[in-house]
Amino acid sequence: DKVAENTQDDFEENYINRSAIVLKRLQPFLDWISNLYPVDIDEANETNTYLVSEDIDDVEAWLKRKFDKLFMLELEAWHPNKKEWPKKRNYKMFNEWFQVDISTMVYDLEKEPVSKSL
Repeated sequence: DKVAENTQDDFEENYINRSAIVLKRLQPFLDWISNLYPVDIDEANETNTYLVSEDIDDVEAWLKRKFDKLFMLELEAWHPNKKEWPKKRNYKMFNEWFQVDISTMVYDLEKEPVSKSL
């Protein structure tokens, strides 16, 4: 079937060699930020996606080692004053503050090339 063949070609052509970690802020994060600012709950409920190497064999194990970098990126996006960040962050706390979804297949369905800000 020609349509199915074109679709498959499109997917292969648009495959990005990255895995994606999607973080959704959970209630403890929302409580922390709302104690600092009057916050628009819809904005606070947005997710962030972090692209990582597709060569990471075990993204979960990688996340256990690197969770605090992601935690700090999320905190800094809302409040740059590190003195007011939660102390003693650990992987258990990270999982209480964020829902983590991992995708090992990432496709770009747009014709325009991806751009990165430096």
